[in-house]
Amino acid sequence: MGKRQRRQFHPGRSGSPRPVRKRSPIGYLAAGAAAAGLAALLYLGWPGGLGSGRSDAAEVVHPASFRVPRIAAAYRIASQIPATLNQLYCWCGCHRHSGHRSNLACFESDHGAECDICIETAEIAWRLAQQGVTDPAAIQRQVDATLGPPGRSPG
Repeated sequence: MGKRQRRQFHPGRSGSPRPVRKRSPIGYLAAGAAAAGLAALLYLGWPGGLGSGRSDAAEVVHPASFRVPRIAAAYRIASQIPATLNQLYCWCGCHRHSGHRSNLACFESDHGAECDICIETAEIAWRLAQQGVTDPAAIQRQVDATLGPPGRSPG
């Protein structure tokens, strides 16, 4: 048989001894995992919202793939201001049916060619960018006012 371990005691508030608790590493692991998950969400973006972490147009479909001028122009916008579109919520609901995290994702497939809301979001962003507006929150407010349901915010 093994040696019996003695319990360690230290004085409590009342002065009477109480057992010393050993802390489990599981609590620290759980807290670390939760922090890592939150950091990943902040970096990658909240579902349906804050972007994919990408700021380039590497995945945007080439505008020459489309014959309709308005559609080709929207894809050209996506290739010119990808970092901005990556921070804009798209009101078409593509975060639910296509897993998109931003308006930029709409133009990384042919989805943007089939959706007037995606196109108009890009057009609003482009128009404001041409006027010198670079704050994504200001652009999102205009998109919300134009395309969003009354009294609702993205998400």
